[in-house]
Amino acid sequence: MSGTMKIGTHTAYKYGTDTRRNLERGSAEGSQFSEVLQSTMKQDESQQPRQNKAALMEAARELEALFAHQLVKAMRQTVPESQGMFARSNAEKVWQDMLDEELAGTLAETKSLGLAEMIYQQLAGHVADDQDPESRK
Repeated sequence: MSGTMKIGTHTAYKYGTDTRRNLERGSAEGSQFSEVLQSTMKQDESQQPRQNKAALMEAARELEALFAHQLVKAMRQTVPESQGMFARSNAEKVWQDMLDEELAGTLAETKSLGLAEMIYQQLAGHVADDQDPESRK
C-alpha cells in the first residue's frame, strides 16, 4: 500500500511499508531525523552560493570543453581501427582519449565553437553581477 507522510514542509513517499509506524516505533530516531532535516533545509536556504557572471562564463567554457570532447570522441569512433599486425593496446586507447581531451580543451579555449558565448548570453540575465551594487542585497 502506498501513501504519503508529511515531514516538516516536505512529503515523503512510502512504498510497501508503514513509514509512520516505523517512525513511531523509533520515535527518538524519527524526531532526530526530523530535526536534522529541518536544520539542513534552513542551512541550504541561508547558505546558497551567490553566482556571478564570471562563474557563469567559466561554467559555460567547461560545458563547451565537455561538449567538444564528446564531439571529438564520437568523430574518432567513426574511423575504423586498423586490423594491422598489432591490436590497439589499452595504453594507446588511454593516450588517444587524453589527446582528444586536450584537443577539445584547445577548441574551447580558442572559442572555435562559440558554444560558451551562446550559453553565457542565454543565461546571463538570470545571474547577479558582483560589480552591480543592486545585486548586493
